[in-house]
Amino acid sequence: IPCRRFFRRVFTNVALAHAVASQGRVAEAEALVQPELERYLAEQKAGAAGTTFSRDLAYAYYVAALTQPADAQGRARRTAHLGAAARAFGQLSVEARQLSDVHAIEQLVIAARQAP
Repeated sequence: IPCRRFFRRVFTNVALAHAVASQGRVAEAEALVQPELERYLAEQKAGAAGTTFSRDLAYAYYVAALTQPADAQGRARRTAHLGAAARAFGQLSVEARQLSDVHAIEQLVIAARQAP
């Protein structure tokens, strides 16, 4: 499993994609987040797990959801990404979900899932 620096860089790129998406530059944000989401998924297949990993994976799914277009396919992908983010949180203990950073991202996912 890669070192912490690797995951820090990946998380930073996801956070950058979030900022870019928040500015309405969703195509650019998608280009930033998609490779990072794929990295997280590859690491998950290789056995990566734990609180920080699950938080970061859920955040990548959340940001990927933000980058989806408003058409039917985009809405379906958005729903799938947000569902995957929720499942990542569902694997965590109650105590882990109460950590402030985990809780903050989980609340973003909940709000996005409730939005029309």
